Amino acid sequence: MFLRALLTTLTMCFGVQFHALAQAPGKLPITTGVWIDASERCNTATYVTIYNGESWGSVSFVTNDPKEQPHSELDPISRVQAQRNGFTDVWFADFGRPSWSIKASGQSTAVVRPVADDRFQGRPADELIKKCDLTSLAPRMRDAVAQSIAPAASPAAVSNTASASDTMPAAVAPLQIPPGHYVEAKLPCGSTAGPLFYYDGRRFAFVDMGGPLANRFEPMSKAKGSGARWLLDRYTRLTILGAGRIRISDDNTGDTDMRWCPASQVAPKMKVP
Repeated sequence: MFLRALLTTLTMCFGVQFHALAQAPGKLPITTGVWIDASERCNTATYVTIYNGESWGSVSFVTNDPKEQPHSELDPISRVQAQRNGFTDVWFADFGRPSWSIKASGQSTAVVRPVADDRFQGRPADELIKKCDLTSLAPRMRDAVAQSIAPAASPAAVSNTASASDTMPAAVAPLQIPPGHYVEAKLPCGSTAGPLFYYDGRRFAFVDMGGPLANRFEPMSKAKGSGARWLLDRYTRLTILGAGRIRISDDNTGDTDMRWCPASQVAPKMKVP
């Protein structure tokens, strides 16, 4: 009942973010609301993107377990810059390079393009996304989106009070990301499926991930780069996407988006002391 009432209230009071704001451009050249991969269906999507005019984030589920809590994040956009090719570059922090670019390709579709780096060969493929009306989402996802933009704490947040150690720490040099454990964005923090990336400012390591760096610390002095893009070794690249979010790119395994997780929620076998 609470979520149903909350959803009704959000539709009326915060409809500016999903319906009325469709008339306001915000920072990006697309309308605000819920967006998903164009190859998926709105009523079955388990990973959605939220854009509210000022911030960009996601809400996702990993399993079909009705007791699973949604995984959500919403990061403020620090600045944008329109390009002559119709794309708009997007920054989530004051890095030398933007995180990605976006271009509207229709009334309800857009193209998201990773920003190329001249030091790396090739370019990751563009991603086509489409807009979904809030009411077209599956009930579980619709409620999760409602919780993610609620002005007050949701029941789940109230019943799971975070300790001081669960608070994301400040970013540290040289990568300028929060130190700690990073898991695949679509997996819960306690997953043992991997991969897991660890960073403490002096060293980094991959845990249970195939390749020469698996389960072994490497000094940050071996990493090359600046701003949002780093070369960890000759095959592995790290891109900073936003607060507590990174992308690991490997020539063999492709791109893996990852998010920061509190050490208290990381599986013991995956945790770095």
